[in-house]
Amino acid sequence: MINQVLLSKMSNLKINQLCHKLFNHTNSLSRIAIQKRRCTSLNPTTSAR
Repeated sequence: MINQVLLSKMSNLKINQLCHKLFNHTNSLSRIAIQKRRCTSLNPTTSAR
């Protein structure tokens, strides 16, 4: 019984970590996309390429 509780806590932690990693990853991706958009809006010649 105790083992099951520990296991569930462990898996919950792992799932939370995965979610955080995914969230951070998508956040950085969107940040990069926003930066790229800013660059292209400032520099129309690079967006034409």
